[in-house]
Amino acid sequence: MPIHAPFISSPLKAIAMALAVADVRPGETLYDLGCGDGRVPIIAAKHLGAQGVCVEVQPDLCVLAEANAIYNRVAEKVSVVCKDFMEAELNDADVVYTYLYTSINERLSRKYEMELREGSRIVTLDFPIPGWAPFKIRRFYDDRGYLRTVLLYIMGVSNPSSWRV
Repeated sequence: MPIHAPFISSPLKAIAMALAVADVRPGETLYDLGCGDGRVPIIAAKHLGAQGVCVEVQPDLCVLAEANAIYNRVAEKVSVVCKDFMEAELNDADVVYTYLYTSINERLSRKYEMELREGSRIVTLDFPIPGWAPFKIRRFYDDRGYLRTVLLYIMGVSNPSSWRV
């Protein structure tokens, strides 16, 4: 059974902050789990030279993300995977972006442990990954005056299975 989360688009200022905190570089691959309209991978591709992968379970939002990639002239750099993000393979991800509830991030943490390589970065907006230690936290006010939090996690540093006594 797929995980459903409401489509709430990430504010542009939050996206800019998340991409900066994650230090997304040209040629890296960024996954957005529950991408909605595809704005995060599209911005990463268009402005930072990254490859983007939109993972979305809702077919209408998959079509919208594809159309937005075409409109923004980054269709060759942004692909859309129309499936539940728990079923998508993340092995080639350099960066994973999520704007998902804490309970969903907790479920994803096990997937990250199995599929992401050491050094991969996970950046979340507003909701932490329970039990993990953020490498970096940035708080800021978005365009509407809401206090936002971007949390950066690094595989091999932030995940509990990597901690040694």
